[in-house]
Amino acid sequence: MVDGAVVKRFAWIPILLTGVLFVGVLLAPPSHAHSPVTSGLIYEAYLDLPQVRKAHEVSALDDELADYILDPGTSYDEAAAVINALGRTLDNHLLLLQRLKKTDPHGYQRFRAGKGSSRVLFAVGYMWATDEYYDTRRAELLLAQAERQSPEFFVISLVHALVIAQSKEESEWCEIFRKPRDTIARYPNGLEMRRAAVQSVLDYTDTYAESCGGYAV
Repeated sequence: MVDGAVVKRFAWIPILLTGVLFVGVLLAPPSHAHSPVTSGLIYEAYLDLPQVRKAHEVSALDDELADYILDPGTSYDEAAAVINALGRTLDNHLLLLQRLKKTDPHGYQRFRAGKGSSRVLFAVGYMWATDEYYDTRRAELLLAQAERQSPEFFVISLVHALVIAQSKEESEWCEIFRKPRDTIARYPNGLEMRRAAVQSVLDYTDTYAESCGGYAV
């Protein structure tokens, strides 16, 4: 069960990060892409990991999986695979923050103060976008901050690109094709995500190539 105090404290996030979200909050969501955030099945390339298999089987965040995601010893791609395997819920991002509050009160307070670690920003942002993929604006802000703090990590940049793509209206669907490929191009020295996982993302986002005026992959 989600701690009500954690839910209540979420009111500070939009104000904390930036004021750009104020305009248009009450507008109905536009016609978005199906889901770049969840349709790329990153986790399938990581099913050799017990945590990923568990996440896929139970589709619910528990303390063990939360600790694994938040552990600095877990690579970003493996953390992303667990989040992707969990799929869409309504409150995984809240459960993750609840666990952080319990196991790392200092890290939780830093997050509340807008000074969260890249790890926490990434995990909460990715989960939030997965949980609420019709309104990813707050998740985008968290992931943008994570990418600014740790630009060397391809996985953070790729997930950020997918979350941005998620928010695009139908007239902008070319960006769903372009953003992941542009992100890959920025990391010519190698990607820390398994190639099969990257290909899974592209298998989905490349289907939007026709939105770019007949661009051929």
